[in-house]
Amino acid sequence: MNPFRINLIWNYSSLIFLAISGIAINILISIFYSPETLGVFNQVLAGYIVFSMLGSGGINFSVLKEIQSNIDDIDEVKSVIAGSVIPSIFASSAVTLFYFLIIDPTAELLDSKSVGIAMRYITPAIFFFSINKVLIYGIINGFNRMVSFSIYQSLRYIFILFSLGLCLIYKIQGNKITLIFTISELILCIFLLVDISIYIKWWDKNLLNKWVKRHLIYGSKCLLGGMLIELNTRVDIIMIGIFMSDEKVGIYSFAALFAEGFYQLLIVLQNILNPIMARQFSKSKLNQFNEQFRNVKQKTYKSLFLIFILSIIFYPLILNLITNKNEFADSYIPFSILIFGITIASGYIPFFNIFSMSDMPRLQSIFMLSIFLTNVILNSIFIPIFGLYGAAFGTGGSFLASIYYFKYFSKNYLGLKI
Repeated sequence: MNPFRINLIWNYSSLIFLAISGIAINILISIFYSPETLGVFNQVLAGYIVFSMLGSGGINFSVLKEIQSNIDDIDEVKSVIAGSVIPSIFASSAVTLFYFLIIDPTAELLDSKSVGIAMRYITPAIFFFSINKVLIYGIINGFNRMVSFSIYQSLRYIFILFSLGLCLIYKIQGNKITLIFTISELILCIFLLVDISIYIKWWDKNLLNKWVKRHLIYGSKCLLGGMLIELNTRVDIIMIGIFMSDEKVGIYSFAALFAEGFYQLLIVLQNILNPIMARQFSKSKLNQFNEQFRNVKQKTYKSLFLIFILSIIFYPLILNLITNKNEFADSYIPFSILIFGITIASGYIPFFNIFSMSDMPRLQSIFMLSIFLTNVILNSIFIPIFGLYGAAFGTGGSFLASIYYFKYFSKNYLGLKI
């Protein structure tokens, strides 16, 4: 079987597990705790993901690109990996400390003591998640080990579910259950370090400094773009938290959860295509890229449109099955708006890392900043007027705008008419 298809099958199988796990986490919290607790949980989770991306320093993009560019020189690959140690530890430590220092101001901004408590319990997870980002998305993805990539993504959620189960058994307070991320990321980090050390004998103290400067420079150029990729899908939740109550965030989070699952169908493709694009652009194989782009785009639109229709039909039924709280029914229209926007942009989203993979990290950041600012502006306009629907309009609209930005930058800076 085609290696691309094998990777696709493994990662979509993993995605099914991730979706089930993500839903299970939200269901368990909604059953054993209040909607306010779910709202706090998802607000803190949104910030956690963003700061973890910031903590990786964008080094994962540099490592991925350089492993693929030097894949035929094993000694240089070892040097690329060893050289990521110092900058990764430095970046993750600095961001974790910064996150800790802003806990109280953030709790005051959101007018929620529970948010502050939840942030304290998730703080150590930021350090380990940041390191794991480099290990999984930089090294594992860089070697195109997509089967291992899918397994470790699944293990993360297994550890989270296991930790949540312990919290429920020991009746941990709702504003402290973010502890589950600290436990899961610590365990995952140990697994990853052992795996990578067995796969390649990368450790050599003489190689620690060779790539430090290059990783930091390239990573810093990619950092804003990488961070905004994560933040853009959570702008709506964060801004609802600012404009509305924790309960409203909890209701909307169901729509965002399922829309995120829908979006992850495209991120799987993105993760598989990243090392392929890095190799194509490093070898100047633009004809291969153009052919691949047209093929993936066409098939993605056909598949996502069908899934979009089925999602609209079955979402209310699924919602009735997984929760007995009528308040969550208000998430149906926001969900429909969100996945409509994602569907329209679905042919392009798998290629959204094209600029960082083609050695244009600053352009990648400008591209994602354009989408992010559009999202923030639209949410700021629509939430005060339309409430939860406005948040969905804002984020859905940013996906539509992303098509224009993608085409514009690709044509003017890469010479690609796509």
